[in-house]
Amino acid sequence: MNTESKRRILITGMGILSPIGIGVQAFQDSLMNRKSGVKKSELYSHLAAPDTCVAEISDFNDSTIKKEYLKQQRRSLKVMCREIQMGVASANLAMDDSALDLESLDSERFGIEFGANLMLSPPEVLVGACMAASEGHEFQYQRWGGDGLAKMEPLWLLKYLPNMPACHIGIIFDARGPSNSITHAEASGNLVLGEAQRVIERGWADVMIAGVTGTRVHEVKSIHAKFWDQLADSPAEFEKRSRPFDKARTGQILGEAACSLLLEEKSHAEQRGAKVWGEVLGTGASCVVKRDGTVDTKTAITNAIRLALKRADVKVGDIGHINAHGLGDQ
Repeated sequence: MNTESKRRILITGMGILSPIGIGVQAFQDSLMNRKSGVKKSELYSHLAAPDTCVAEISDFNDSTIKKEYLKQQRRSLKVMCREIQMGVASANLAMDDSALDLESLDSERFGIEFGANLMLSPPEVLVGACMAASEGHEFQYQRWGGDGLAKMEPLWLLKYLPNMPACHIGIIFDARGPSNSITHAEASGNLVLGEAQRVIERGWADVMIAGVTGTRVHEVKSIHAKFWDQLADSPAEFEKRSRPFDKARTGQILGEAACSLLLEEKSHAEQRGAKVWGEVLGTGASCVVKRDGTVDTKTAITNAIRLALKRADVKVGDIGHINAHGLGDQ
C-alpha cells in the first residue's frame, strides 16, 4: 500500500441510525447477535408494503428527537422532514464520537459531503392546495400558481430538499469549507465517501463529514416500490423476510437509515490525539450503459471494484471482507 504520495484520511467519528439500533455500539451489538430490524410498521397503519412489513428506526420519534437526538436543533425541526432529521442526528452522533473541539478547528477547512434520496411530503400536506386548484374532481394546472400555491405552507420546499441535510449540518457546526450534496439512491453513501476523501487529498480541507440519509418507509414511496420493485411477502415471520442471498427469497424490504463518518487528515487527527476507527484507502464508481440503452450492472460493478483497488494500491488477496448490496429481488 502506497501511503507516501497523498494525504492519508482517517475515520475519527461515526454516527448511525438504523432499524437495528441507534449509535455505533447498539448497531454492532445487534449485528453480532443477528438481530433483525424487520417488523410491522409503527409509523404507518397503511403502506403498500405487504403486511405493512418494513425496517424502520423504532426509537426515532417526536419525543426522542426533541429530548435527545436533536435537542439543540428543536427550533429547526419544523423545516426538517424525517430524512433530514435522521441525517442531522447521525452527524451529531459522529461529532460526539469524534470528540472534535470546534473552537480549535479552522471552520474554512471543515466541509461536508452528504447523500440523500429524493424527499417526498405526506399526501395530506398537498390536499388543500390541490383542492384549491381543482374544479369538481379535475385538477386545473392553470390555477395552480394563483390558487394552489396560496394554500401551501410557506417553508414547504425547504422541508423536502435533498441538499438540506448538508445545509443544516453546516450551520450547526459552522463548517464553511467545501460542501456538496449527492442524490444518487443507494450509491450516494459510497459516492460521498469518495468525494470527501478526494477533497482532503487535494488539500482543500482537513476535516469532512461524509454522510447519507434516506427512507422508503413512506406512503407514496411504498406505492412506487410496489410497481417498480419486488417486495417480500413471505415467510409469515417478519424477521425472516429479508434474505437477499437465499435461493427462495421473495423480494426486498422497505427500510430507512442514516449514517455519518468524520474523515480527518492523518496529521490533523494525530495532533489532537483522536480515536481512530479506520482509514479510507480508495473508492471507485462506474456507470455503464449498453448500446441498446439498458444498463450493464455487472461491468459497472467490476469497474468500480477495480478502480477502488487501484486507488487504494491493494491486491485482491488483501481484502478480508466484502459488504454486498443485497436487495432480495429474484
